[in-house]
Amino acid sequence: FGRMQASQVNYLWRTTTASGSYSNLVGDRVFVQLSVYYSGYQANRDSNAARTPSSTSNTIKEFGLRGLGTYYTNSRDLCMFGFDFGFPTINYKLINLAGKPLEFNDSYVNGIAWFRYQAHLGRWLLDVGIHDDFGSLVAGEAGLQSLQPRVDVSYELDGNWKVKWAIGSCSQRIVTLNNEDEVMSIFDVWIKIPAKLPVQKANHVILGLNGNVNDATSLKIESYFKNYTSLFIYNRNKRLAGDPDYITGTGHSYGAEALLRTRVWGIDLYGAYALSWTRIDDGSSEYYPQYDRRHNLNLLATAHPLTDMDVTLRWAYGSGLPYT
Repeated sequence: FGRMQASQVNYLWRTTTASGSYSNLVGDRVFVQLSVYYSGYQANRDSNAARTPSSTSNTIKEFGLRGLGTYYTNSRDLCMFGFDFGFPTINYKLINLAGKPLEFNDSYVNGIAWFRYQAHLGRWLLDVGIHDDFGSLVAGEAGLQSLQPRVDVSYELDGNWKVKWAIGSCSQRIVTLNNEDEVMSIFDVWIKIPAKLPVQKANHVILGLNGNVNDATSLKIESYFKNYTSLFIYNRNKRLAGDPDYITGTGHSYGAEALLRTRVWGIDLYGAYALSWTRIDDGSSEYYPQYDRRHNLNLLATAHPLTDMDVTLRWAYGSGLPYT
């Protein structure tokens, strides 16, 4: 039961990107850069047996224009601004359980603008900005929530150590669909969140410390808390055909991460550890999502036997996932 021969299902993933940019120094204080880009993503699952998952395909194509600007003040302060106009189109084809082919198409304007000011005040470094997802505002998918403040404050301690505190809000208009009952999802589908549901939103708080232990070793430690004020989740309480497949939920995630870098006998060594918790509330119950994993450990060693040659060994460990 549940067995599947490799020949019964064929998978294809393809990504295509292209871009061109122009940059120039306007006067002696303003640097500007303009870029045009194209990105394409295609994923196909071709089934040739009745008992295997049905055939499906997912494509995303996007053309866009991005502009970046930096103004250098008389002091060490920086003023940064920019915009990004993207025009993604999403196509999703599938065959449902009744054997009926279905197709979903969606296109929208992804408009983003931002402004940041970076100031040096003695040992303090202050980075304050505003991020505006005006594409969702124009589409009526978000109100004032499209304005997303972001603040990053750091203080230089003695001995090349620095303490950091950051807050910010983020939003997301496209998400992936997968089968949460699978231990490892092989095929994920990208879709745009339906207009009748709010976009995904989260508020982030980060506290960190980083610096050099000695000339060859550096250490970075961060703790974080994320409050998901709006999540696009599967309706686990669906009972009737008229009940919605997806609903809006909330959640939170918190944890800590540490990264240690050093160099021994000409070999670069990296060690990263993450401890995290994630909970989701669908309005009637709370649960641990599929991606909730308590412990993650990554070890990496890179040797340089020749000038243009690297040899890398990586080992990763992850604790159990919350599935039955």
